[in-house]
Amino acid sequence: TIAGLGTDTFRQSIAAATEIYGAFNRYFQEGIMNSWSEALDVATGALTISNRYLTATEDTSSLEHIPFDKAVDPKGYLSEIVKRSHYIHTDDNVVEYFKRVESPNGEVNYEPMLPQSYRLGDIVKIQLLFQTVSVERNARRKMLAILRAVTLLDGSFKPKKTVVVVEAPLRLKRKVGHNFGDKSSSAKSTHEDELLDKRI
Repeated sequence: TIAGLGTDTFRQSIAAATEIYGAFNRYFQEGIMNSWSEALDVATGALTISNRYLTATEDTSSLEHIPFDKAVDPKGYLSEIVKRSHYIHTDDNVVEYFKRVESPNGEVNYEPMLPQSYRLGDIVKIQLLFQTVSVERNARRKMLAILRAVTLLDGSFKPKKTVVVVEAPLRLKRKVGHNFGDKSSSAKSTHEDELLDKRI
């Protein structure tokens, strides 16, 4: 569960997510979609985001198995489950972790980061996607917010609170993470500096 602590940027992200729900709701027959309040706590403005390690083969259009990262499955238990079940680890089950690194001359790169390295108080950017799934094999459907990537923007703050930036792209073709080695433009750096100033 993530919250923007009352910031305008987070409220705008929640509004965008609500619009996405509306688009899904209009696509299906009226009354098919479960309420968006299952994932969104209206009182606190918090959004529940998750991702599963495995997806049932009947629930995915992709049959390509993506090997587990050693940081996720160090002893190979999940890989064994895949071998003897109808579950699969697809690209949509993968969550990527990065940290923002800025050189003395202002050039910005994004480097891989271990998920256990994040700490309470870190300022992070979250990338997610939205999809609908059937509910208990009946005709109803619900929208899920699925975590795809977490990027550490600033880890210098004391552990008093965790603040996040949520990106909710409307496009179906998703770009997840960052291109390693690519240096951002000054405009990109300035934009993210503004985000840091807002403590999103």
